Amino acid sequence: MSDAETDATPDAEASREELREKIQQQRERIAALEARLDERATRIDELESRLEDGEGEEADGGGGDAGAAGFDASTLERAEGLVDRVRKSVVVSVVDRDRGRSTGTAWFVDDRTLVSTGHGASEADRLTCWRPDGTSFEARPVDSIHGEFHGHPHVDLSVLAADADGRPLPTGSASSLSRDQPLLQVGHPNFVGNWIPSLGRFVDTHDFYGLRSTVPTLSGNSGSPLVTLDGTAVGLTTGEAPREQSHDRGEAPSVGPADIRTSFADASYATHVPGDVVEAFVEQP
Repeated sequence: MSDAETDATPDAEASREELREKIQQQRERIAALEARLDERATRIDELESRLEDGEGEEADGGGGDAGAAGFDASTLERAEGLVDRVRKSVVVSVVDRDRGRSTGTAWFVDDRTLVSTGHGASEADRLTCWRPDGTSFEARPVDSIHGEFHGHPHVDLSVLAADADGRPLPTGSASSLSRDQPLLQVGHPNFVGNWIPSLGRFVDTHDFYGLRSTVPTLSGNSGSPLVTLDGTAVGLTTGEAPREQSHDRGEAPSVGPADIRTSFADASYATHVPGDVVEAFVEQP
């Protein structure tokens, strides 16, 4: 054997060893990817099973009882039949201020008057309203409140004058609402879409927050009408409130349960200005 052949043998063996290591690394990577695929497939199967069982809507925003699982077919049919009519009364309000732009929800209470939340529209330098058909018009704030009114300590409400006619929703008192009564909301929840209907149930009338419901609500829903299934607006959405207060002011916060949460849907209620308060504020001199 020549010196050249002797010197090449260790190099060839080293190359083969390096190749074997690379092959082993590729096999390990393939095995890891297959394991991840199996995990994803299992997760997909779980989600499909939950959807079939009617549990797939639990994370639709603030408030529990979200989705079809909590309502019978008759209730869902009545709500679905109402959506188009409510949508025609609701606008996307685009508010321009010195500090930037925001969007919210407003709706017609008469031909040329809209209502929304005070925190959403009262300080607008320019306010543009968009209808579902893609047309727009200008509006201007004429009155607003963020505080006590009509016996309620926390009213967040703004009245807007529209430069175009609209289709008003009939308004009524919330005093006749009963516990767990189905209620529909149409608004523009951020990251979900515009003119989105959501269905929940009446909970109670709170001393501070006003009406409380389980209607799924997100940022962007502020100003949305809260409507009974006969088409009467009995409230205006202002935001959300905790179902249970975490701690009193001045006291040390307590540690919450250690249970791992997969949804916060049951942690809060949606809050609404009662319809009779909306009416009284709009009609005041």
